[in-house]
Amino acid sequence: MFSGSIVAIVTPFLQGQVDLSSFVKLLHFHINQGTHGLVVAGSTGEGTMLTMHERQELLQTALQIASSKFPIIAGCSSGSTHECLVLLEQAQKLGCAAALVVPPYYVKPRREGVLEHFKKITELTHIPILLYNNPGRVGIDLPVDLVLELAQLSHIVGIKDSHPNLTRLALMRKGVYALKKQGKIPQTKPFSVLAGDSSSFAPALALGADGCISVTANVLPGLSAKLYSAWKSEDMATFAKARDDLLKMDSALECDINPVPIKYAVSRLGFCANEMRLPLIPLDSAHVRKVNTVLDHFLISSDQQAA
Repeated sequence: MFSGSIVAIVTPFLQGQVDLSSFVKLLHFHINQGTHGLVVAGSTGEGTMLTMHERQELLQTALQIASSKFPIIAGCSSGSTHECLVLLEQAQKLGCAAALVVPPYYVKPRREGVLEHFKKITELTHIPILLYNNPGRVGIDLPVDLVLELAQLSHIVGIKDSHPNLTRLALMRKGVYALKKQGKIPQTKPFSVLAGDSSSFAPALALGADGCISVTANVLPGLSAKLYSAWKSEDMATFAKARDDLLKMDSALECDINPVPIKYAVSRLGFCANEMRLPLIPLDSAHVRKVNTVLDHFLISSDQQAA
């Protein structure tokens, strides 16, 4: 079961190359802050712009340093079933806990094509797979009934859902429970329902989600983990405070396309250069000021608490 505050980690670059030393610093930061899992080489990590060798370096480094602390999930998405299999085989061979996979993007396959895609990759690999529904980026949606059909495949163990309709989370949770009662999914098989947008984390928990794959947790991992632990312990005062504080950062980070704002924010904390690969370009000055205003609030609050 994947749960809690799972960080969609950025990929640091320096002069056009993957900056592994900065990546190591980020890994230790998340270990120390109580993060519950990492997605490496996902969309926030500019995964589609990494070479296979770069992906291997990042995944190996994450596994060596952090896999004893929390699960390492590999982003393994492609518009091609064949290429997706290549990515999955790499993640499987390295020993990743799971792979995060969108339906094939850009080509917009019909429902039957999406189903055959996931059947094929689960037949030919054995790594646990988290579905990733992000219709705004991929161009097609995974409706709830199709998610429930896919949930019956042997290695499909959950979903990251970035659909704006959060009620889907409750419907998926209820649907999986019904399929288990009908014997269509083994009772012991996990199926994690994870929010796909940081701003949805708190309401998603109330709708039965197990956690969130978060962008904001790149810079506020301790607060994101606190939100989840407060929910689990029914500490509603702490939960509400964490929710409201995180929403300030969530809002600031929505000023440009992900991962542009979060890469700047991570660089502002001193963990990496504010560098990304084309066609992504750095945050403009007006949005830099907006992110700085919110970041400064948290940095000042942290300094005051430390004093």
